[in-house]
Amino acid sequence: MWTFGGGSGMMHPMQLHTPMRALATLLAPLAIAGAAAGEGASGNLTVVVTGLESDAGHVRVALLDSEAAFDDDAPPLRTASAKPAAGRATVVFEGIAHGTYAVKIFHDRNDNEELDTNFVGIPREPIGFSNDAMGRFGPPSYDDVTFPFDAPAATIEIASREI
Repeated sequence: MWTFGGGSGMMHPMQLHTPMRALATLLAPLAIAGAAAGEGASGNLTVVVTGLESDAGHVRVALLDSEAAFDDDAPPLRTASAKPAAGRATVVFEGIAHGTYAVKIFHDRNDNEELDTNFVGIPREPIGFSNDAMGRFGPPSYDDVTFPFDAPAATIEIASREI
């Protein structure tokens, strides 16, 4: 049933009563709850680094959630390190929200917690990126290293490479 207000013949939007408005009022909380359930989804991301030529030092892993973090203009979302064994190292990032990410690694053979470079900035320690992306004259582009993460658990593998 329609309800009109006042004697002017004009209808105020809040005075409109219909079965559809009642149904919308009842269903709105369910729609909001459904949307919120998808927003909080997260999972565990396992990063396996392969091709390590020695078990010295640690492999440093950075999980990145923005191009600024990839370019070192912002801090990484998370970092982790692992001791290599038999040419491999594995780290697990737990409780990662579903989204788009990038990963970069380096094998810190001398355990100084820095990527050692030569006088022009070329890495002297092995490096790697998600999607096994490599650039021609510098690092790969952010678009080349990003990947979607939308599962309860996922594993990516990154080959460590000397430049």
